Amino acid sequence: MKRLILAAVAVISVSSAFSKELEFKGNLLWGGNIVQEDYDSKSDEMVKKFGKNYLLGDVILSTEKFSVGGKIYYRIAAMEKSEDLSQRMEIKRAFLRVRPMGNELLEISGGKLYSYYLPGNFFQVSETYTGASRWGESGVGAKSEWNGWTFGLSLPVGETSKKIETETRTEEFFAMNGAIGYDFSHLDSAYPFKLNGTAGFRKTKKEGEPDYDQIFAASLYYTPKMDGFVNKMYAALTYSYNAKPFVANTGLSPLINKDDSDLALCHIISLNYRSYFGPVHFTFEGEIGKSIDGNKIPVYGATQFLVPFTEVLAIKPRFMYHSSINLDDGDDTRTSWELYPRLWITPNKNWNISLGADFVKKQISRDDWKWEWSVPFYVEYKIK
Repeated sequence: MKRLILAAVAVISVSSAFSKELEFKGNLLWGGNIVQEDYDSKSDEMVKKFGKNYLLGDVILSTEKFSVGGKIYYRIAAMEKSEDLSQRMEIKRAFLRVRPMGNELLEISGGKLYSYYLPGNFFQVSETYTGASRWGESGVGAKSEWNGWTFGLSLPVGETSKKIETETRTEEFFAMNGAIGYDFSHLDSAYPFKLNGTAGFRKTKKEGEPDYDQIFAASLYYTPKMDGFVNKMYAALTYSYNAKPFVANTGLSPLINKDDSDLALCHIISLNYRSYFGPVHFTFEGEIGKSIDGNKIPVYGATQFLVPFTEVLAIKPRFMYHSSINLDDGDDTRTSWELYPRLWITPNKNWNISLGADFVKKQISRDDWKWEWSVPFYVEYKIK
């Protein structure tokens, strides 16, 4: 698949070298942590680390009929000094999209973690997809938009289901996702609603009888035209069944849980809201659920403000809350609070500079809490 993506880049580049139709956009980012202090559960001590920094490129090259994109992460230096944790490169996403007729009537995509998801359900603060809203995963998929309708079908090829992420590799795997939606503003601009749904089927077999798994999500998406003090409003409400909550994602969530296996499958309600209050941009995103097995309640919430002082200087504070509540065993409940105040500098429309301090209060046991902190930064260049 990686060779396919690289070949597609070459073909598009050569065939469109002198074409005005070629569009190249994305962003390049240099970021890291100047210093951070974390709790090490193995040694039960606070550990201070220095000097992590990395490069991240996220680009899309497209013409009327073809798009190819990728996100590449390159770690320049890790905070640990061991050789295996120093420089490394990872392809986070790589995809190819083809629009045979040059419009949205038919679009075919394939690659690693290409993005087909229910509208409104990408959480911008945590940079993740809520619930079961992502129906285009690693594999191949097709989407069609016509007369207000959206139809989609995808065939994931790896262990990307919300259940299988927590398991070891299976001997057999088959998955299929479908999506359908309608944009009511197509009837009249007075109806700024979209209604979308997805359903997924998984068949896996590790040992013995096959295991069958279904996922489902439905979303209502609302974008009214507002030009007053409150403007550019954007809201989405989603219900997901058999989905993995954000707090159970060990790569993103700061929770320390003894056992989060019950959180692998949940009913989840998600809310995503953004708008401007005068010059201030406000974001809220959150989800709450109930485990299908066991009696656990996953909770995630985040708010973020962008408050400009001048055209160049602003503050962009963020607050996040994570919790895994065990209604049967209070000793297994875990919670974390995070506050991330930072400066936001925009010398021009192409550059963003973020510098702040991130503080996390993390529950280690029922009565024991630890403070973690870091000084993250990044410099971003937007390619337009």
